[in-house]
Amino acid sequence: MFKEEIVDEVAVCLEPEYQHYRDLVFRLAVDEGKAVRVPDDATARPFPGSVEEGFEGYIVRSLVFDQGREAGLAVKRLGDIVGSLAGLVVLSPILLATALAIRLQDGLPVLFSQARGGLQGRPFMIYKFRTMVPGAEARLDEVAHLNTRRGPAFKADHDPRITQLGSFVRRTSLDELPQLWNVLKGEMSLVGPRPQPVHEVAAYDDWQPAAPQHEARDHGPLAGRGARPAGLR
Repeated sequence: MFKEEIVDEVAVCLEPEYQHYRDLVFRLAVDEGKAVRVPDDATARPFPGSVEEGFEGYIVRSLVFDQGREAGLAVKRLGDIVGSLAGLVVLSPILLATALAIRLQDGLPVLFSQARGGLQGRPFMIYKFRTMVPGAEARLDEVAHLNTRRGPAFKADHDPRITQLGSFVRRTSLDELPQLWNVLKGEMSLVGPRPQPVHEVAAYDDWQPAAPQHEARDHGPLAGRGARPAGLR
């Protein structure tokens, strides 16, 4: 359900015969970064970090991420707006020069977009300068044998889909600069974990989330490169 629907909060309400699943469901929801509420049970062991509170007329044990951090998150968001705006203005000559070079040497499109999983799995489109041949994602099966990673993530040391100019753009991390627009829109942050492509998240084991979903943001546009998700070009 967490992979198919956008879920912000989870209320764990089980019939007596299913109470032995309580801890398992609670841990799964916590691992996915959801706010979790469980009816208070004086006979059960309280969950670490949870607090007792009233909710919809019931006494529950709640574990809520980012509780009481509204001011800190507001400051962080302000920093993202200022930083991304400054970056777009200061780096605009580089952005324009990179776009023009791709247009002249590799043709259209100049930008590559891909659906990523954001806050609580909400999808958004991430933007990067294109560094591969057009239609590279559709040709993934052709280079699957070059994958040096296990699981749904893809990384190849010498991916033939990368253009000559794209190789330079990647080495200099210029392809990441359009993500400043994602930061300005509030879909990403200058600091935070890297969200995975939606099609990769769906491939992860439901009991092993790809990344903490309560971390709503992505690494900044100039973040270091690790394994690059398939088709992230």
